[in-house]
Amino acid sequence: MQEIFVKVIIPIKFRESITYSVPPQLVNYIYRGCWVGVRLRGKEYISVVDEISYETPHFDINKVKAIESIKDLPRVSGGEIDFWKAVANYYLCSPGEVLKSAYNFFFSKSISIPESKSKKESIISIPQLSENQNNCLQKIRESFVKKRSVLLRGVTGSGKTEIYTHLAMDAIKSGKDVLYLVPEISLSIQLKSRLQSIFGNRLRVFNSKSTAATKRKIFSELKEENDSTGHNSREGYIILGTRSSIFLPFHNLGLTIIDEEHDSSYKQEDPAPRYNGRDAAIMLSKMRGANIVLGSATPSLETIYNVLSNKYDEVVLDKRFHNSIAPKIEIIDFLQARKLRNTKGNFSQKLINIIDKTLKDGEQVLVFRSHRAYSPVVQCEECSDIPKCPHCNITLSYHKNEHKLKCHYCNYTIQYTGLCKACNNLSLMPKGAGTERIEEELKELFPTASIARYDADTTTSKVRQESILEDFASGKTDILVGTQMITKGFDFEKLTLVVVINADSLLSFQNFRADEKSIQLLSQLCGRGGRRDKQGRMVIQTTQPQHPVFQSIGEGLSHEEKIRQLSERQQFNYPPCCRLIRITLKNRFQERVNSVAKSLAEELSKSITGTVIGPISPQIDRIKNQFVSQLWIKLPRNQSLSSNKEIIFDITNNIYNQEKGYTTISIDVDPQ
Repeated sequence: MQEIFVKVIIPIKFRESITYSVPPQLVNYIYRGCWVGVRLRGKEYISVVDEISYETPHFDINKVKAIESIKDLPRVSGGEIDFWKAVANYYLCSPGEVLKSAYNFFFSKSISIPESKSKKESIISIPQLSENQNNCLQKIRESFVKKRSVLLRGVTGSGKTEIYTHLAMDAIKSGKDVLYLVPEISLSIQLKSRLQSIFGNRLRVFNSKSTAATKRKIFSELKEENDSTGHNSREGYIILGTRSSIFLPFHNLGLTIIDEEHDSSYKQEDPAPRYNGRDAAIMLSKMRGANIVLGSATPSLETIYNVLSNKYDEVVLDKRFHNSIAPKIEIIDFLQARKLRNTKGNFSQKLINIIDKTLKDGEQVLVFRSHRAYSPVVQCEECSDIPKCPHCNITLSYHKNEHKLKCHYCNYTIQYTGLCKACNNLSLMPKGAGTERIEEELKELFPTASIARYDADTTTSKVRQESILEDFASGKTDILVGTQMITKGFDFEKLTLVVVINADSLLSFQNFRADEKSIQLLSQLCGRGGRRDKQGRMVIQTTQPQHPVFQSIGEGLSHEEKIRQLSERQQFNYPPCCRLIRITLKNRFQERVNSVAKSLAEELSKSITGTVIGPISPQIDRIKNQFVSQLWIKLPRNQSLSSNKEIIFDITNNIYNQEKGYTTISIDVDPQ
């Protein structure tokens, strides 16, 4: 019998497929996409067969190990494997790392995927559209006929979701699946009930908080009635998911909806693959021949660039739903209020009066503060010492409810006693205000109001998340205090006032996207209020009332401002006018990490057609006892891009191997 060899994808950081031989007794059971047990460096791995070959390898076959077993698990399609490899090539990681991300539930717990016998259920109802919405819907359908991707730019409260549901219905009724992407889990919580009332049991929710059993069930349902016959005899599913849902086994994908496409939460930071869910979803959709609609009130400059370059069609939804009036925006000069001694804690008297009137009118208030905890820092009033994390170069945040100081990077925690370890005086005092302190002050100012907080400290469970949002949506809560988690597309009927406390902190980002992100965040917040018959109001409290960011808030950037920002990006050669890659190195010893980073920069500068910046130390240059150094690489958007990226990967991988793990090196393509 002719000997057969296979290349398998192992869920580790190893870029190349590894060759194994197939024992005679297993030859009849081998196919691309089957799961096999293999041994590598003395450890057994469950892997996926990528290629089958009847040719003898060019290297010493005596060193080729045999696969040990075939696992009785559902087949991975060739389309899935091709997508893994495309993601790995673009984001400079291994297909095995993508495999591990795609099937993370598979490697963590039980590996059995049960048979699914889901019942077909017709769509329950579909919302009626306004004339303006109908016009936009028809334009999108016309673009889809031409195989064009579409940006739906709709002002906040314009009813983009209703248009999405009609597009999704088109796909589902034709037997196609729909991927409905949202940037964060909190946003999917509220959307779930709206979509369930329309699509019934055709809706599936998939995110990192889903149980392993739920994930296995959804994987199985998407595979059913497709793999064996190649035909589809069921109505499609609509998958409401965060970025990880792009790795579901879509064999029959008809439509991808990317809501709030500008949101940086679509970016996976760690571990690899460090992909952007928006961009990877577009890649997947093009490979599957699916239609694509991206939605935002404040599109990213990357997407605007694609519209201006005629890669995307743009459809504008410029009227708010229910004919509601655009929110009124007011800026309060907090510095001036302090000079006049017209403040109470972190609130000006003018703002207090505005909140008081809103509550008396039976309406709700949303208060945004960018930092959680009680205070982002404590400082000694005697010697000015500021306690820092012993493992990270970052100040400790004060959590008053727990009487603790915490590091938000490594979770290092100590008891707060008020005692300064530097001078031994009982003189440590909180400085600045986080959401916990803002909540406390509001309870003192408005003792009869029901006040809740929505941040990473209060939403540690899915049940708690849903409870806080449901109480606010039903009117049980009068004032909701929160971080960036509350900016994402929520629709609260009685919410008319949105407040931004200490808005100056939004201007402190050390990033070329800083102004763009701040305008997007504030515009999204602005759209949360007054989404029915009453005009909403947004109050921004700042010490820099004339800053251009605050003067630009409303319904997104003007056309002139978009052109200006794109011209500025082009002038300084920043995305989308180039491709940006960040390489991060970490080592326990500062001298060593700096030395390795310097060597890497020199090698890259000699080998690629691009600009290498660094090594530089980031603002937080020590995390979890590891010193950090970074390189930034700008590559031209031309035919050399792929070859440049391959060179970057090879050089970086060689230096990483030389370091034998003492210096960790990570590559982030298109960092946020």
